[in-house]
Amino acid sequence: MITMTSVKSARSFVIGNTRREREMAKSQSAFSRSGGTKMNRKKLVNCIMWPLLAVVFSMPFALAADMNATITAQEKAQFDKILEPVMKIYHLLLYLVSAVAIIYAVYIGIQFMLSGGDAKKRDEAKHSLTYVGVGLLVVWAAPYVVQMLLG
Repeated sequence: MITMTSVKSARSFVIGNTRREREMAKSQSAFSRSGGTKMNRKKLVNCIMWPLLAVVFSMPFALAADMNATITAQEKAQFDKILEPVMKIYHLLLYLVSAVAIIYAVYIGIQFMLSGGDAKKRDEAKHSLTYVGVGLLVVWAAPYVVQMLLG
């Protein structure tokens, strides 16, 4: 049996959807006309400007280095002595970051299991776990990549 309230609620539902669709279309067209928000432009400028400045200001130092110079055993020993505490700190940070990443991966696994049927939460957990994996890969592979590049 159809009552007046069910007709009103159905009518408001239909009108709400069309109004919502019109508002979304209007906001999307305004966004595309403006070329994005100011924040996105600022991020883009920062992503391009800082690496470019780093290259420009480091170029004189890179060009001034004598790549054909030979290193004596005394200089190598002195460099290794300086590098020893740096490597200790690096290894400490490496294991600390790995432990934090494993704990976070367990937390993400729990989120994934508790997401139930919510596809959005499940996808967020998958993406987060992917980021953790990529981060660990970068942290652990960095010394090997540097060693490979240096010879």
